[in-house]
This record gives sequence, C-alpha cells and structure tokens, in this order.
Amino acid sequence: MKKFLRNFGFLCTGLLIIVMILLYPFRDTLFQEGNPFPVMKGIISIQWFGQDYVQISESANSYISKTDKEDDEQYLSAKNYMQTYGWVFEKQADDSLLFVQDGKSITVELRMYTKDYYVFEAPKDQLKIEMK
Repeated sequence: MKKFLRNFGFLCTGLLIIVMILLYPFRDTLFQEGNPFPVMKGIISIQWFGQDYVQISESANSYISKTDKEDDEQYLSAKNYMQTYGWVFEKQADDSLLFVQDGKSITVELRMYTKDYYVFEAPKDQLKIEMK
C-alpha cells in the first residue's frame, strides 16, 4: 500500500510539472484577467452550452463573450446584454460602446482576451439604478 501511494504521489507530481511546463508560455494570456478559472469556466460555457456571454467577475461586472466574426454585428453579446436593461446602442468609440436611455448615457468597456474572445465590463452601479 505504501508503494502504491508513493508511486501515485510521483505520478501526480510529474503530471503537475508537465502541465505547468505546457501552460508556461501562455501565462500572460491566462492571467490577464486575474484568476483564470472563471474565464476558463466562461469559455467552456460558451463553447459547450451555447451561451452568448458569461459573467467572470461579479465585483467588476465583467463578462466574456465570443468575438463576432461579422463586422456589422460586432460585440452583439454586449449590445444584447445592455438591451436587457433598457439601454439603446448609440455608437462605438475605440475600446468602448456608448449606450443611451432617457437622456442618460453609459459606457461599456471592451477588452480583447484572445482573438476569439473579448471581455466587456458594464458599470454595475448605473445598471442597478436604471434597471427596468
């Protein structure tokens, strides 16, 4: 039994070292949003379960979504998210989207995570106040 546990420990340690070596070149991408596990969980939910966007940070109100391939439908998931709160898309300015509602405006920040995914961050305090 001791031999089995020792061999199992060596196997687990070896596998962990191999995984760390394989992921090392991607460390900047993996950790650019902080903890990579909510981001990976979000990407899996988008890929396997067909969700448009998944929340990756409750405190920052950040969501990850798949990059839209069509130029005329760019950032459609972020636009749909804001539309659920009654905000109307006004225009895109570089790395943000501007929305209006009842004469007020709100900006949603955009960041590319990879070439296939982007992160959008909506101001949580304004969304709660204006939620319909």
